[in-house]
Amino acid sequence: MNTGANSISMKFIYFSLLAILLLSFASIPALAATGQVDVDTAYQQLEGFGGAGAWYEGWLTAHPKKNEIYDLLFEELGLDIYRVRNTYDYDSGYISRSGQIVTAARVRNPMLKIMISSWSPPGYLKSNGAPTGYNSTLKKDGGGYMYEEFAEWWADSLAEFASHGMVADYVNMQNEPDFSPEPPYEWDSCRFDPTENSTFAGYNLAFEALYDELTGMANFPKLLAPEACNMGSSVGYINALIDESDVYGYAHHYYGDGNPDNPDTFIPSMQNFASQYYGDKPLLQTEFSAGNSTFTDALNLARLMHNSLTVEGVSAYLYWDLYWEGSGGLVSLDNPWGADPGYTINPVYYAFKHYSAFTDPNWYRVGASTNSGNLRISAFKSPDYTELSIIIINDASFNISLSLSLGDFNPTGSEVYRTSDIEDTAYVGTFNESVPIVLPGESITTISLTGSYLPSNCAEAKAAGYRLTSDIGGDGDCYVNYEDLAVIIDYWPTTTGCGGMSNCEGADFEPDGDVDFIDFRTFALQWAQCNDPQDPGCTPNW
Repeated sequence: MNTGANSISMKFIYFSLLAILLLSFASIPALAATGQVDVDTAYQQLEGFGGAGAWYEGWLTAHPKKNEIYDLLFEELGLDIYRVRNTYDYDSGYISRSGQIVTAARVRNPMLKIMISSWSPPGYLKSNGAPTGYNSTLKKDGGGYMYEEFAEWWADSLAEFASHGMVADYVNMQNEPDFSPEPPYEWDSCRFDPTENSTFAGYNLAFEALYDELTGMANFPKLLAPEACNMGSSVGYINALIDESDVYGYAHHYYGDGNPDNPDTFIPSMQNFASQYYGDKPLLQTEFSAGNSTFTDALNLARLMHNSLTVEGVSAYLYWDLYWEGSGGLVSLDNPWGADPGYTINPVYYAFKHYSAFTDPNWYRVGASTNSGNLRISAFKSPDYTELSIIIINDASFNISLSLSLGDFNPTGSEVYRTSDIEDTAYVGTFNESVPIVLPGESITTISLTGSYLPSNCAEAKAAGYRLTSDIGGDGDCYVNYEDLAVIIDYWPTTTGCGGMSNCEGADFEPDGDVDFIDFRTFALQWAQCNDPQDPGCTPNW
């Protein structure tokens, strides 16, 4: 009996069957799903996406490849907000170096916004006489904490930053007022409790002193509070504020709110925080990061950002270490004083880019949903309805074929970008609403669209900016008729003062302060026109 030949024959059969099986799996079509985008349903308005340059700014300014890195961070990544550290009166070099970075950044993005956060005031305002120090707080003078002096230091610091080209758009009075690093891991800090006690200064009193000090200044910044370590801790600080109307938005971090390796563990805290504050003011996540070196880290960052935007409803999301030494950051820097220094673009950079590069400040998050529990989808529209970006995360290990409806958005151009374990925000083609888009397993896809909005009723037409100029009566009904003519007659003739009367209810079309024959001519050219989408006799102007 030839056992060797039989063994070879059996192996051949086995491997042949295995090959057939693998080929059959490869030919299985992607799982089908449906989804829709509803541009008529708008949620929070974006402040933007950003990152911090609070440390290692000296490494960046000294790096021989800094211009390439500036391109990566401030042009290709599409950052909207750059967060810096207030070191006035104890580290002037930091301010100067940060000014160099911002100058270079604004060559790439002239609209870049500046957020300034204080880790600590200088030693002469601290209880222990130094910016660092466990459980140190504001100094007392004559029995009371030095709130006014602290506010004056802030005013002087903003003037110094402005002299280096960094006019503050946002100010966080104190980074993580609820936390003080214990030795030996000390860094600049200043502890505030929500209200004053014998041990710690009161955040609420310090904030009011800051508001009073800055309120009369030119370029008054948007004051944020409290920038605590997490959402849970933030509640006590927010509820202790003396006058919440003095606060532009509620800022916080995500440390301790969940496990970054399982981003859905953040959802209960997000839901609780949103239930108390969403819709009152903009919510801003201003510092968080975790792992950055693997594609799994990138996928988890995308999941966390999706949850942050859709569950909590944040208007801004900032990554903590925009650049860092060694292996940290979105971009890791080699020691610029070493031999042949370079840099590394980490996988999380590409996940962040799916959101930051394809949206802008003042965009709105809009309705988006799918019937697949494996897909996370979010969508954002420009204020003029001419751009729409859709970000989709496929959590599954298998491909999903998504039939996606765009509703009232009429696309005229598209680009699709994808990140997976083998792609880095790579351009992969265009989008056709009539053809399902295949989403590879464990991938992030952004569909970037240009086009126009197709309103379905008069209210939507007006909201999208398509109101007829002469449709002024009754707040606009999409018809230019006798109701609008009545407004013209009421103000005919008005020779001065229209600016103080809501532009004479819109009758001063030019506007030049009066209602005259020029305004009547503008009105007459649109007489009897209408643009009501529900009336087939009307003519669309979109």
